[in-house]
Amino acid sequence: MNLQILVNNNNKIFNITPFVIDEIFLSSFRKNSPSTLEFSLARTLLSQNDLSINIQEGNSITFSVNNNIIFKGFIFSKSRTKEHIISIKCYDQIRYLQNKQSYTFINKTASDIIYSISNDFNLSLGSIQNTNYILPPLNFDNMRILDIIMNVIDLTSYNNNQLYIFYDDVGKLTLKNLDDMYTPFVLSSDTNITDFQHTSSIDNNVYNQVKLYKEDKKTGKKEIFIAKDDSNINNWGVLQFYKKLDKNFNSAQAKKLSYDILNLKNKLYQSLSITVQNLQPFSNLETLRAGNYISVILHSFVNGDFSKSCLIEKCTHIFSDNEHSLNLQLNGGLL
Repeated sequence: MNLQILVNNNNKIFNITPFVIDEIFLSSFRKNSPSTLEFSLARTLLSQNDLSINIQEGNSITFSVNNNIIFKGFIFSKSRTKEHIISIKCYDQIRYLQNKQSYTFINKTASDIIYSISNDFNLSLGSIQNTNYILPPLNFDNMRILDIIMNVIDLTSYNNNQLYIFYDDVGKLTLKNLDDMYTPFVLSSDTNITDFQHTSSIDNNVYNQVKLYKEDKKTGKKEIFIAKDDSNINNWGVLQFYKKLDKNFNSAQAKKLSYDILNLKNKLYQSLSITVQNLQPFSNLETLRAGNYISVILHSFVNGDFSKSCLIEKCTHIFSDNEHSLNLQLNGGLL
């Protein structure tokens, strides 16, 4: 397995791979967070080779496996120990969407909004799925940009019952329909899954009552829109989703949205964490990321075999010497 980490400092390219020690961690998340690359350098190895490499926060970085680039990002933090070990943490460009901004959007799709925001912050764009749905007029005041983007994607998903994955695809902001994120890998307890933990819960993003409201500034009154499942309320108690809507939502849009949210969130949340090893027979498994969905087979699972397509919520690759392993957090409830 050929690993390579390149750092670009003021247009000078440094190959720092020979000085990396211990494990390299590459983590991606389905939503709300940038991907991270973490590794450590031994400063003594640089001295022994009479090399001087200047690495600064903000430098761009590229990580390749078997000549296949799987991460592009930027150094955001460094820490040092008395043994001269330098630990480095990098993020992809979604990190820059942590900035806050105020926006008003009228007659825009989620795709339009991603294009607009990316241009404002000089971010590189890749393939952006045309989401088609025209959003109602929206106002966002002093809000994290990534939250704005996820908000408009969620509103679109509620309306057209399509899930979208927004991520940085090796240096290019990308929006894809979930249907385009399938990967043909099959992970099985017979071959490469060495451990797993299954959790079912109503404690994580599960709601059986949705209450949306908007304010009428002229009258000072609230108009409230409720959708609920009485059967599940009897089983679980009231689990309420409560949110203020933009004043530009009309009543028909607000009522439909309440039922769309209920339809998506009124179900048991199931998650599955697995540890995967013995990856050598798989080609290009290093490209697997959060937002992909894969086939998982677990034998003797609860009351029988588990065989299902699962959405990856978090994906962590661990590279060490000639070994490659995976820790995956999966959501089996969406597919």
